[in-house]
Amino acid sequence: MPHHKPDWEAVLTEAGLRVTRQREIVFDAVGAGEGHTSVGEIYARAKRRDPSIRLSTIYRSLRVFAELGVVLTVPSGDGELLYEVRHASPHHHLICRLCGTQLPLANEIASNMVREVQRVHGFEVELDHLVLWGVCNACLSADVQSRHF
Repeated sequence: MPHHKPDWEAVLTEAGLRVTRQREIVFDAVGAGEGHTSVGEIYARAKRRDPSIRLSTIYRSLRVFAELGVVLTVPSGDGELLYEVRHASPHHHLICRLCGTQLPLANEIASNMVREVQRVHGFEVELDHLVLWGVCNACLSADVQSRHF
């Protein structure tokens, strides 16, 4: 997934933080993921670029990136946080709890859902990133097949 390196660097600089080699490695490791990425995957990618990088550096960098909004976090459902570089425009995902498949969810569908929430509940939703967890069609089909034998 391409990310916008100058954007994250500018955000750090505006926040009075230094742009370091370690932060660049961590940011690139997040951006190299296909969608939401675990700390373990980020650490493995970062270690390939710099074998001396520590897990504590990964966590500190991710915390800074998340606080500044250049990296998004989403709970995995099993207590782990997953990370993704913020896109320039809203984007949404469907993620299978069984196999981890990530499918894009059209912004139009998410926007319709948000409008309905606002209409029914009078709640102003801020929607730039939505993740819906469930079970994909392939896993559902496999489950149905396994019940017949």
